[in-house]
Amino acid sequence: MKKKITLTSVFAIFLSIAATILMSCLIFVHQSNQKLEKEIKNYLHIASQLYNGENEKEVMDYFHSFSIYIAIFSEDGDLIQENQSSNENITLSSPEMMQLGECFYRYSNVLNAQSVYVACKDGNDYICMALPQSNFSKTITALVFYCAILFILLTIATYFVDNYFYNQSILPLQKAILQMNIFTGKKEHVETNDLDLLTLKLNEIETIMHQKFNQIEQEKKESAAIIEKMNQGFILLDEQLNVIMMNSMVEFYFKVTKQEVLNKNYIYLIRDSKLNQAILDCHQNKKDSKIELNFQERHFVIFIQSLSNRIGVFVLDDTMKYKIAQSKQDFFANASHELKSPLTAIIGYQQMIQQGIIETKEEIVEATEKTLKEAQRMNQMVVDMLELSRLESEIVEVSEKIDLKQAITNAIELLTINAKKKKITFDLDLESFYFTMSEKDASHLIMNLIDNAIKYGNEFGTIKISISNKNHTIKIEDDGIGIAKKHQERIFERFYQVDKDRSKNSGGTGLGLAIVKHICVKYNIEIRLKSQLGKGTSIQLIFN
Repeated sequence: MKKKITLTSVFAIFLSIAATILMSCLIFVHQSNQKLEKEIKNYLHIASQLYNGENEKEVMDYFHSFSIYIAIFSEDGDLIQENQSSNENITLSSPEMMQLGECFYRYSNVLNAQSVYVACKDGNDYICMALPQSNFSKTITALVFYCAILFILLTIATYFVDNYFYNQSILPLQKAILQMNIFTGKKEHVETNDLDLLTLKLNEIETIMHQKFNQIEQEKKESAAIIEKMNQGFILLDEQLNVIMMNSMVEFYFKVTKQEVLNKNYIYLIRDSKLNQAILDCHQNKKDSKIELNFQERHFVIFIQSLSNRIGVFVLDDTMKYKIAQSKQDFFANASHELKSPLTAIIGYQQMIQQGIIETKEEIVEATEKTLKEAQRMNQMVVDMLELSRLESEIVEVSEKIDLKQAITNAIELLTINAKKKKITFDLDLESFYFTMSEKDASHLIMNLIDNAIKYGNEFGTIKISISNKNHTIKIEDDGIGIAKKHQERIFERFYQVDKDRSKNSGGTGLGLAIVKHICVKYNIEIRLKSQLGKGTSIQLIFN
């Protein structure tokens, strides 16, 4: 390779010198020709000044001592006089005679050399001159000789300079190959100065490194695929706390896209003081931690772990467990409170009878009736609680096509006694409409809605019930007390009662509409509520 570099340099020098010689010769010849043309035109001008149309001899004598050819021709092209006898055969059709004042080059027989010709018209006659070109061979030979000496000197200098810089260039390459050998696990020591061998070594190392990089890239893709398929969120932060990796679960949890947060500080992902402090503690003190975070109606458990010089943030969606625990807590608190009231009344009335505070038969009968009523309310509450527990347990039950028209008819028959007590009538517009669901769920859904309409409807009122097979809807409307707007969003919650006294008197448990909501969620049934205080309530079920 060193020989190739030296030969290439020598060849480049040769081409440069050859080009220099060629350009120098061309420039020299061009300048010489310009000088020659200027000189012959001066001679022609002198001759034109001397010639008066009759003194041909005088003009010839004047130019006798010059190495020049001069001839005078008549207007018809006849030779009048020439300073040297020749067979030049110059005629009016010669180029210099056709284009007066222009120089033309050709071989001159009289001058025995390549010459330049020019002519002019003086009066009625023509004057034509020829001047031989200079001999360039000596000049060119000298130029070539000196350039050859320069070429030899430059070739010698090039050899030593190339050798020095070649060795200086190879040294860092050898060190780089040694480092790459260490990186790739090879313990081979490189001592050669041959660039071809070094190139071969580099190619071998490149192949090994390419394989390793492919292996790393494959492992990276596999790791990314595993992280992407995780059922929990994962965020990786670098030393500057910038997000360098995150999976789709994080996008889903925090409603952001990778394009919005990648390579940016983690605060672009979510801003929370507790999370911020935990990440800073992990960054500064390598302290792992676990925090709980509520964000957009979700509850997350977040683990922050130090991973060498990076930080891993694992996001676990614990919303379901959190809501179940919260729901159980609320349920037991509400259930305890709701069961406490009828139990207190039952115990109170029985103690009054036992202690003789109530003595008359009428008072004892009244206390017994109230005790029975509270016991029945307790019983209904326990039944409703068991029904909610059944719905929440998600036990798979047999579903079948239920005629909801028949379900409404059956519910009205069972609730007729309650409706008659309040003199309530039914306005029915029913079509046969079948929907696949559990018969028990269908019965509880319809019973609770109609029972609610009876409980909160006005005396002598009307309950309108309609089924649209075309629109897949059931609508139940009453003209009762209605529900204020501030309560409408909460009436489907457990134990939520707008008018507790009225609910208590009517035997309500506060669980009926909660059961309705659970059934609707179970079967993807949409509930639409419209109510106006003092004018009544309309509930529409849309079966999807």
